[in-house]
Amino acid sequence: MLKYIATAAYELYFLLARNYPSQPAIKLIAARHGLTHSQQVFLLRCVQPPSRAVKIREKLVDAQDVGSRTLIVDYYNQATTIIAALNPDIDTMVVKCLDGLTRDNSLGKHVPKPKNPLTSIAAQLLVYTISMLKPRKTILVLDSRVSKSGQLASQLRKLRKNVGSIIVVTSRYADKTIILLAKRYKAVVASSDIVILEQVDQILDLAGYIVEQILGIKVNNITQTILQQHYTWCKGP
Repeated sequence: MLKYIATAAYELYFLLARNYPSQPAIKLIAARHGLTHSQQVFLLRCVQPPSRAVKIREKLVDAQDVGSRTLIVDYYNQATTIIAALNPDIDTMVVKCLDGLTRDNSLGKHVPKPKNPLTSIAAQLLVYTISMLKPRKTILVLDSRVSKSGQLASQLRKLRKNVGSIIVVTSRYADKTIILLAKRYKAVVASSDIVILEQVDQILDLAGYIVEQILGIKVNNITQTILQQHYTWCKGP
């Protein structure tokens, strides 16, 4: 992780932990470090107020605990992070955030596209991992407002034939659909979208599991980064 991003993450955590509002805090830090808009957005997604981060972390379940449960997957959210991890772009970062969820900084740059080879790889990884975890039922939810989501849904339905109980649905309001399905089935949800995370009871960091455990890719851990920055600050010059 770039040094100034690590420093900015620590400073943001310091302010949020003292109940500073998020927007004034990030603007202050951005002015000091010259952060771009995308860097500001990424930091706010990864460094949450400690009280919020703790509430999300308490909902996390281990991948091995998904067996015989219903699993709801926020497809675009999870696939985008996997694609970002596979992408050799030097500007792309994949980070385990303060709340324990794995996120990327691409801000839509790596959204799955039907003819992108990495999209196909990400889909295969998702289906393979789901088959390995053996949930009772899996529902992949795609946002129908994203271009060519119908085509992607069709490709996913072809992949699922060799797996078993995987249902692929598209929805104009994917977030609401995921939340409703989670409540209906008392399901585990694979997403890093904070709107969803705050409304469901159990969360799986599926993208993070695939990136680290299946692909063996090491990701930056923002919690460790903040601790290292704090140690450096306490140590002094």
